[in-house]
Amino acid sequence: MGDLISNIQEAYSAQELLEKIIRGLLEIEVPDENYYVFSDEDQFYLVVFIPELEEEKKEIIESMGFTPLDENLWILKKSEISLSELKEGLIPKLMELQEYYWKLLIEKFNRVNEKFHRICGTQLFPVTYQKFELPLKWNGRLTLREEEFIVFIQDMCRLFREGFREFFGQECGRRVLEHLSTKYDFINALGNLRNYYGSTHDRSTWNPKYIDRARSHLAQLSGSEYPSEWYHFIRAQLGILSEGSEFLEMLEESLDELCELVRNSGEA
Repeated sequence: MGDLISNIQEAYSAQELLEKIIRGLLEIEVPDENYYVFSDEDQFYLVVFIPELEEEKKEIIESMGFTPLDENLWILKKSEISLSELKEGLIPKLMELQEYYWKLLIEKFNRVNEKFHRICGTQLFPVTYQKFELPLKWNGRLTLREEEFIVFIQDMCRLFREGFREFFGQECGRRVLEHLSTKYDFINALGNLRNYYGSTHDRSTWNPKYIDRARSHLAQLSGSEYPSEWYHFIRAQLGILSEGSEFLEMLEESLDELCELVRNSGEA
């Protein structure tokens, strides 16, 4: 765990903890009227009212040092909020949450492939050895830095966007990817993010609307127009996993249409 935790001694104020972690990373809505900060000689107190908090986020809040006063009221009592201490409590819980999100996504991915095979006689997402390794690679692994998030996006593109032409044939594979990209924002957004970060794409020749779309989606995922902090990239990673699960749920309901496309191509 040591390599995940910064050795730089930093401290957050109560307001920073609320903005960056509770509202930012955890995406918990806390209106200004629902929290209160006060202090005595050597400690401060952050009291937060959070109704209808999910169980997994309750565990994360507790890992940060909060204790419940009643069902929806939490208090944090500290002399200071050390960033290293905060990460030490948060990171393991966030790893568990990422592991849960990743498990859901892979289960739905396999279910879509199995269902498509039953109705069409072939897999929809071709599973290569490289793709087979991805669940092991990313299970419980957080993206704390931009370079890790870039690799994650590249791997998600491998899982969801690559291999169609090799598996179905050039024309059929092109149609399958085009269908998925046109009908589902998730597939299109993955491609935009990969191209936005990709070293082989010269942004000066890229249509500005695609740059804007990628930046806008990245800001939505990370909670920042200029993501640079560890909590930005963790939030973005969890957001991608959640979007992927939602995409697979929608896709599962319309596999007949894709099967017809594959059969009509005459290549598969």
